[in-house]
Amino acid sequence: MAAQVVDFDMALDSLSQSIAAKLGVDRALVKKLEQLEIDSEALVPFVHISTNVNVPISNGYGTYLSPRQTSWWRTFHGNAAITAPNDGTSWTIVAIDVVQNKTIFSGNGLVVGQKIPFSYKTGFNIQIKVDAQCSNPQENTTLVIHLDGDA
Repeated sequence: MAAQVVDFDMALDSLSQSIAAKLGVDRALVKKLEQLEIDSEALVPFVHISTNVNVPISNGYGTYLSPRQTSWWRTFHGNAAITAPNDGTSWTIVAIDVVQNKTIFSGNGLVVGQKIPFSYKTGFNIQIKVDAQCSNPQENTTLVIHLDGDA
């Protein structure tokens, strides 16, 4: 018996069409959604962000979780910088978008005033989680990270 040759892309497209049909999604709707993503940056006005994120630190470690917000597929360009505490400690910081499970910015050995540049394209929604670890495992304080950028 001869083996049947199947074009993977055609099979995947056929499967996608079958799933879309069951969900009631047609090509016209998909095109509109794709165009919405393309046009979203033009539809939503320019935004400047300048805010502090306060991360409570207990025994050298802390986490901050923002509320979930609509972000309209915006791209944010900016910097993050530690502004406090100014006690000579260094920090490891990781900020992720929990909606997309992607890293926004991260840094190791960071000190007060050191900037972490970032550029991040959001999805329709964003929720930011910041994990911070201090070089001093006994540190109990509030880590203040200043975010400054444009979208």
